Amino acid sequence: MKDRLANGLSSLLALAAVVLIVGLALRWLLRGVLSLIITGMIIFVVLSLLGASARLKR
Repeated sequence: MKDRLANGLSSLLALAAVVLIVGLALRWLLRGVLSLIITGMIIFVVLSLLGASARLKR
């Protein structure tokens, strides 16, 4: 009985560790994707503003 309990606990700990690692990796990936999207939007807005001002100057 104790062996089964220890095996269950160790497998639960392993599962929790895997879930934690995957969750952290997903969080970093999501943060990277969000920052990439935000950076892309900022660059797009700046470029469109520059294009509009260049068109106005001509």
